[in-house]
Amino acid sequence: MVWALAVFDDGTGPALYAGGEFGTGFLQPGHHITKWNGTSWEALGSGINGPVRALGVFDDGSGPALYAGGYFTTAGGQPANSIARWDGQSWTPLAGGVVADFFSGVSDFATFDDGSGAGAALFVGGAFVLSDGSDSYLAKWGCPVIETLPGCLGNPAVLQALSKAATVGGVFDLSLTSSLIPSGLALLFMGQDGTDALGCGLLAPGLGELLLGPVPTPLQLASGSLAAGVAGFSLAVPAQPALVGAEAALQGFALAVSTPGVPIESSNALLVTLTQ
Repeated sequence: MVWALAVFDDGTGPALYAGGEFGTGFLQPGHHITKWNGTSWEALGSGINGPVRALGVFDDGSGPALYAGGYFTTAGGQPANSIARWDGQSWTPLAGGVVADFFSGVSDFATFDDGSGAGAALFVGGAFVLSDGSDSYLAKWGCPVIETLPGCLGNPAVLQALSKAATVGGVFDLSLTSSLIPSGLALLFMGQDGTDALGCGLLAPGLGELLLGPVPTPLQLASGSLAAGVAGFSLAVPAQPALVGAEAALQGFALAVSTPGVPIESSNALLVTLTQ
C-alpha cells in the first residue's frame, strides 16, 4: 500500500518518490520507499525497515533533501527513529528522531516560516509521544537552532547569522554591523547566555549591555576589520559528533581604532545550538 508521494530532484532531475507499506515483493525493488525514474522503480539504498507514511522536501541550508516519516527504526541500515533524511546518496537520522505511538509515528510534514527569524523550518506531525525536544504530536526540526538575545536596552550594533544552522564539521557565517563606526575593529566573543529571566544582561558603562555570562570567562572567537560599518566572520565548527546539541551564546563588539570620541558598540547576542 502506498501512503505518500513526493517529487524530489536529487541532482539528476525531478523524480517521483513513493512511500508506504511494501517490500521487495511490491514496487520492486524498494523497502517501503522507492523512486520512479521514468521507466522503472529504483531503491533508495537499502530502504527503510518499516512503513513510510509521509514524504516531504526541505532545504536545511545544506541543499534540498527528501524527508521520510513513519513507523520505523532504521533507514539505510542506520538507526533512525521514525524520521530520516535522504540526500540522493545516503540516509541520515534527524538527531534522536521521535518515539512513535500507536504504531503510527510521523504522518505529515510541512515547511513554514513562523517569523522567528530563522527562515522556513520543517514541521512534523503525527502520533509520537515525544521528540528530541520533548514535543508531542507536533515538532519543529532544529528548534531553536539560532535564537536572538536582544537584551533589554537594545545595543546599537547588530550581530546576524548568515547560515541557517551551525553544523558540526561545517562553516558558520555571521556578520556584525555597526551604526556609528564605519571603519575599525570587530570582535566576536563566545560564552554562556548571561541574560536573566526578563531577558536583561549586565549594563557596563561605556560598553553597553553585556549579554554573555561572566562564568566561564567569554572566549574571543574571531576578529576582523569593519568596512563601511560591516565585518564578516566565518567560523569553522570542529567535526566532533560529541558537540551535537551543545549550546553557546555569541556577542559582537565594534571598536573605533582611530576615531576619538566614538564609543564601543555592543551587539545583540545569538544563542546557537550545534546540529549534525
